[in-house]
Amino acid sequence: MTIREYLKSMTSYSVSDDYINVIGEEIGVANMDANVSTLTDVQLNRSKARVYLYLVTNPNISEGGVSISFTATERKMFWDLAKKFAFLAGETGLIPGANFGYKGENL
Repeated sequence: MTIREYLKSMTSYSVSDDYINVIGEEIGVANMDANVSTLTDVQLNRSKARVYLYLVTNPNISEGGVSISFTATERKMFWDLAKKFAFLAGETGLIPGANFGYKGENL
């Protein structure tokens, strides 16, 4: 199975080829049509996190009688999976919402 096929098979919702290519650039893989077994565990977890983050941030759409929408529960589940796979990949910057504090005037 190719990396592209693997990532698309993670969900029944559509993930565009363009976004799959962006994932490839972000994880350092030029050919997303290579066999998924060529990925390291870190690359695989990073790519999974990005697929789930994509699903969290997708807007609800309705066109031509077809509707794709996520409930708050589904978005929470995708968010939790994105965080899990980002954590497994050792990433801290993928997920927005980091806490920042005031350190004073003289840094």
